[in-house]
Amino acid sequence: MSWNWPFAKSRQELKSAGHLEWPLVALSEPRAASWGSREAGALTRDGYLKNAVAYRCVRMVAEAAASIPLKCANENVARLMRQPMPEAATAGFLEAVYTELLLTGNAFVEAVRLPGETSVAALFPIRTGRVRPVKDAAGWVEAWAVKGQGRERRVGREASGWCPMLQVKLYNPADEAMGLPPLAAARRALDLHNAG
Repeated sequence: MSWNWPFAKSRQELKSAGHLEWPLVALSEPRAASWGSREAGALTRDGYLKNAVAYRCVRMVAEAAASIPLKCANENVARLMRQPMPEAATAGFLEAVYTELLLTGNAFVEAVRLPGETSVAALFPIRTGRVRPVKDAAGWVEAWAVKGQGRERRVGREASGWCPMLQVKLYNPADEAMGLPPLAAARRALDLHNAG
């Protein structure tokens, strides 16, 4: 059996056969895999915004969790849970909180009181990307710095001991202040799926 190598033929034979004038050989060097960042913004972008499977998984969990009816004996808290924000239903508020928790490992809810009032008037979910912990000398969180409208404001514990910022976080063995996003543990699988 004889091999019919294209580069062994003359230039004239290649032209008459309709082949390219010169054969092409592509070489590449083996490289290590390049995994994406485990930072919450990158995980949200690559996992939630660019991956239909991850998007649907997060939505299904958030929608299911938000559909569980909440009951409370305290009338003020019950009223607040029926309408946590102006012009927003409970389901939308809870879906935002659960989605943020699943995407970033943290969910921040700020309680707002009207001037001169002691009861909470509204609850607002705050995106984790806008919040950073302010730590004391011992490394404990003493306040939260919240970015918005071109400035940064500090939300901390009041003299009475009450803090208007609630953080719900998923356990993170590498960080005491911020939670671990579930997508961070699945980052390599996410990269492989996105690569096609």
